[in-house]
Order: sequence, then C-alpha cells, then structure tokens
Amino acid sequence: MNVLIVEDEPLMASHLQLVVEGLGYAVVGAASTAEAALALVRSQPPDLVLMDINIDGAYDGVETAISIRELHQCPIIFITARYDEQSFLRASRLGPANFLLKPFEDNQVRRAIQLASSSPAPVAAAPPEEDAHFYVKVGHKLRKIAIAEIHSVVADGHYCAIHTQANRYLIRMSFQEVQERLPAERFLKTHRSYLVNEQYVESVDLRDSEIILTNGQRVPLAKREREAFLRRVDKFK
Repeated sequence: MNVLIVEDEPLMASHLQLVVEGLGYAVVGAASTAEAALALVRSQPPDLVLMDINIDGAYDGVETAISIRELHQCPIIFITARYDEQSFLRASRLGPANFLLKPFEDNQVRRAIQLASSSPAPVAAAPPEEDAHFYVKVGHKLRKIAIAEIHSVVADGHYCAIHTQANRYLIRMSFQEVQERLPAERFLKTHRSYLVNEQYVESVDLRDSEIILTNGQRVPLAKREREAFLRRVDKFK
C-alpha cells in the first residue's frame, strides 16, 4: 500500500513516515502544502492519505482533501492538534477513514491505518437531497427553501442573506452556522463573508476579481481565496 503524508510539521511528518514504513507500507511522499500534495497525487496516486487538517497555505487540509477526491478516490485519515467543531463537521462530510487527535500514540496510528487498509474506501456524504432545506421568515409565515436553490450566502451582521434565483432572504444564523450546514463539495468560499453554489457560477471576471452568478449577482473573489477557488473549478485547470 502506498501512503501520502500531508503534514506541515517536519518532525511529525518524519515520525509518521517511520510508523508507516514500520508497518511495511511505502510512503510516496510527504507534502507540507496543498499544492505539493496535489502534485504527488497526480504523479503517484496513493492508496491512503494521512492529512493534517491545519496545514499552512491558502487552503487547509479539508479543502485539500476535497481536491484530492476530485482527482483520485482513496481513504483519508484526518489529523488535528485541536478539536475544532467546524473543521470536524466539514471533514466528516467527506467520509474519512478515521480521525487522529494530536498527541497520539504510535499504536493509534497503526490501528487507524490497518483499519483503513482493510476496509473499502469510505464514500463522501452524498449531496443533500432536494428536501434538505432552510426555513426563512417571510412576513408572518415560514417558507421552506431547498439548499439546491441557494445561489449564494452573504454574512450580514448577526444574520445571513440567502440569495436564490429571484429572491433574497434574511435568516438569523451566523455565517459559520450556515457554512456548517451546507455541503463543502458544492458551496465554495470566495470571501470571508461569501459562499457561492458552484453550479450557479456563470463566469469569473479575473480583472475585477468578481464572480457572476446565473441570477446576475456579482460576488467578490478575495485574493486569499482566489487560488483555491480557481483550482476547485474544473474549467480553470
């Protein structure tokens, strides 16, 4: 079995490599950034990935794992130094083989790898069904909006604005709470206050750093999110 290690702490990466090789498996490479990890996946597709959630760079381990899954299906074991509810929920949607919380014992790593190697690769959670929805208040009524209808989400103080093809609704929910409820493989972060549904992206204005959606809405594309966004959208590869 070939294993890819994605870890930005050199000592931890070296230690993981020793554990993996001690089990008789080969390490195809150790990457400290998403870019390096994706290059290794393209050149030497691994059978298993050990992925640190909190890697340095423009995108974290969860975003990197999503991109890896777009290139190659294999089990992923997530590693983190702290329990972060938001990251855990995002990672869980990908159907990981296991989670390892630092500091961990060598036998925990061995057990996680052995379980992953003896089980079928987990399948990422399916996109929400059409009845997955939000309820929003409109006048004196509550209206159900399917997640599939949502074009974008915009943070607005203690509220979030939900944009569909023809309407805008305010819901009393934080941006983080909304992001946790939406499928990471479909909704892309373009700015600290914006999420867009990839299926409704009509075009991208690279000069003005804006994304134009099918409902005519123009959404900013922040410099720090630009590379990750363009990499996620196949047409820009």
